[in-house]
Parts: sequence; structure tokens; C-alpha cells
Amino acid sequence: MNVGDLSSTAKGSGARFNAGKPPVDLIPLILIAEGYGYVRGMGTAAHIANSGAVTALGELGMFQCGAGIASLHNAFAALGMPWMECASVFDFGRKKYAAWNWSKGMQWSVPLACAGRHLIEMIEGGTEDRDSHLPVVGHVACNLVMLMTFITTYPEGDDRPVATLSALAAPQTPAVVKPEPAPFKIDGLGDYVMRNGVLANLDFDAANAFGGSHPRTGQFGRYRGSWHTSGAYLDDGTKPLVASEYDIVRKYADSSVYGPLNRTA
Repeated sequence: MNVGDLSSTAKGSGARFNAGKPPVDLIPLILIAEGYGYVRGMGTAAHIANSGAVTALGELGMFQCGAGIASLHNAFAALGMPWMECASVFDFGRKKYAAWNWSKGMQWSVPLACAGRHLIEMIEGGTEDRDSHLPVVGHVACNLVMLMTFITTYPEGDDRPVATLSALAAPQTPAVVKPEPAPFKIDGLGDYVMRNGVLANLDFDAANAFGGSHPRTGQFGRYRGSWHTSGAYLDDGTKPLVASEYDIVRKYADSSVYGPLNRTA
């Protein structure tokens, strides 16, 4: 709907012809921005289409949730500091409304919604405003300037839903999944895998460990072994190594440059 009164000089009577325009300020803009790839506290990856506009929408959404003027400056910078385009749109506005009409002030939701609509239009590929035939980015810039100004000149117009949306402004850090470390080599014993700081599996070469064939099986070659609290087991189904055999393997492992091995429960 239209707001304000062009004929009035009263504070807060800045006029805008908004009839028929979607009130996107009724949606948390941060959620729309995140749908396009914005990450709270981190911005937007450069490979995402129209990343500058996505970041600007995210920063505007942060402001909607209660963030300060820095978010508006971040949004302006993300658009490439479009001061000339901003001036052209203000020039269009003084002919459509009146010179400095906007500076009388209005509810903050009015320029916030207008900036949000134009940013979504930019993200979707729009470049020229249908009414002014000027760059859309200039219209976004004008509304950002209005909000920056109103913080000082018309604070009573702050109608942001901060009480209910402030939690959405908290920085969001994506979960980092640490890859499973690659097996280490440990002298002649072979590979072992650490999980959460505990030795999970150990490959050891029976021939090397025992100076020849395995003392019990008489076989040469490699055996898949696992450390347990009771000792080292062979995964070929044989019984646990006897104490003397376990001591040999343990001594060999403990002499490694990697230090003592932790046994898994």
C-alpha cells in the first residue's frame, strides 16, 4: 500500500507509492538469502551466481533481525559501492515524489522491503527497473542509504521484528567433517589406523616381527592384527598371541619413532 504524505512536512511522513508490491519484509530475509547460498557470518561463495546480491540480501536480513549499521555497509560494499547508480535513482525519485521527500522518515520496513524485492530481482537476473529504467542496483542502494540515515534521524520508525527474529542473526558455522586419517607406517610392523586417538587396527608382518616364520603357525608373510586390552589378535581366526609373543610385538611397536601405541578396548 502507499505510505506517507507528500504535502506534509511532519517527521515520518515520507511518501512511497507501494500499492500492489509484495511485502517481502514479512519474510525473514536471511532465510531467503540462505536459500541462495548465503552463510551467516561468512558471506557467499564467489562461484554462486550473483553472489554480491546474495551477500547483500543476507546482510540486509541480518539487519532485519537486529544487527547494526555495519550490516548495511556490508550490503552496500557487496554490491560494488554503487554510488553513481544511487544518485541517479534519487534524482528519479525527486521528480516522482519531491526533493528529499524520503528524508522526512518512514517506517523502516518500507525501504527494507523495497531493498529486499530489488535484491531478489537482481539474484534472479534482473538488471533494469521497470518503472525508472535505471539499474536495479541503484534502487537497492537508495533504500540502503535511507536505512543508514534513519538509524540516526528517525529511530522511532524502527519496526523490525527483533524480539522474535534476533536468534536468526547468530553466526552460523558449517559443520566440518574431519576425514579419517590415512594409515601410518610403523617400522616393520606395517600400517595402523588411529580413530579418536585410539589404535583401532594394526597390520604387522609376522616374519619381520619374529625374525622369521610365525612361531606358532610356522607361516611367513603378513597377518591382519588388532590390538585389544588382552593382547594382539590375528584376524585369521587363531588364538591371541601368547604373552611372550605379545611382548615381542609390543616391544617392537613401542620402539617406533611414533612412540607407544594405545591399545583399543
